[in-house]
Amino acid sequence: MNTKFIGSVDVDDQFELINTFNIIVPKGYNHSKRLDLFSKEHRRAFYYYNDAITDKNYANATTKLKPSCKLKVKIFEFKKSVSSKVCMAKLRSEKGILVGAQGVTLAWEQKQEELPVNRWSISLDEEEALWKDAEGNSRVPCINRFSVVDFRFDLGDFKEIWHNAYSLLCFCSAD
Repeated sequence: MNTKFIGSVDVDDQFELINTFNIIVPKGYNHSKRLDLFSKEHRRAFYYYNDAITDKNYANATTKLKPSCKLKVKIFEFKKSVSSKVCMAKLRSEKGILVGAQGVTLAWEQKQEELPVNRWSISLDEEEALWKDAEGNSRVPCINRFSVVDFRFDLGDFKEIWHNAYSLLCFCSAD
């Protein structure tokens, strides 16, 4: 088992796997236009949609997805409150692919029914790749599923301590 430690903290002890599903990056996918197109096509499906989630603001995703790429999405609940640093260590231990806002839109579009109810699902990226707001905070894209039909697309703060109202999306290669 490839357990990672931060200091004396066992990263695997902080998370519990609650779901796994597969998605495929669709043919015709264009990374540089993904978020604006997603907003145009799906914005009305969300109870709230943060206007800062745009291609311009999230152009620097660590991994730029390509059409036909097969991804496994693992969803982890937090057993304890954790930092983004601990979450990033967990993603690395799972060989996660950092896909940021673009990845969470694909998960919602293809498998929204798999996202946990009453929980924010966060899609982390390297802090430098995230958009910074007017106060200089690195903003993390997250989708909340309040019910079967009530979704919100908003931004958390990379410096936030994530707790049990959140879950971590871990995108991995399914090839």
